Amino acid sequence: PYLTWWQACLLAAMALLHNLFVLPLYGGRKIFRGAAAERGLDVGIVLYPASVLALTVLFARHPPVIAAAWGLLAFGDGMATIIGLWLGRHTSRLPWNRDKSWAGWIGFFVFGGIAVLGLWRWTAGVPLDGELVAKLLIVTAVVALLESLPLGVDDNIVVPLAGAGLLLAATTLDVDALLAGKPLFLARLPWAL
Repeated sequence: PYLTWWQACLLAAMALLHNLFVLPLYGGRKIFRGAAAERGLDVGIVLYPASVLALTVLFARHPPVIAAAWGLLAFGDGMATIIGLWLGRHTSRLPWNRDKSWAGWIGFFVFGGIAVLGLWRWTAGVPLDGELVAKLLIVTAVVALLESLPLGVDDNIVVPLAGAGLLLAATTLDVDALLAGKPLFLARLPWAL
């Protein structure tokens, strides 16, 4: 809440340039995971700040959306990995993706949900009411599901951008007005999906 739009963009762009050109100089291959260490480049390390920059540009008029979507990436996706690796072998695998566990999905939901609620509250500067909390947690659950699907798209793109779009839709759409225009809504829904 303390940064202007251009300051946030500048910082995100600096983080992107840092991860592209400076981090490999002092971090080397030891910071990369799996096959990325063999290649000497971890695409996720570049996509993370690129996604934050994209959030800042695309959702410039909605700071709570930017902060909450970034929280989904930082805390939800991050803790899904940590908890999935830590407890995943002790819980069952997800039926739609055998590479992921229920422990990781729950980790995403719990920590992503805490981050979304806290960052939304902090950035918006207003208390959260019950309806807003429900909307934010539903979006968190949907994004946790999206993260767990074998989409073939890096999580550093899916989580923040889908999260931001869903957060914006959930918090700004007037459902009553939408349902009042039900024929138009139903006609356009297949194209939207």
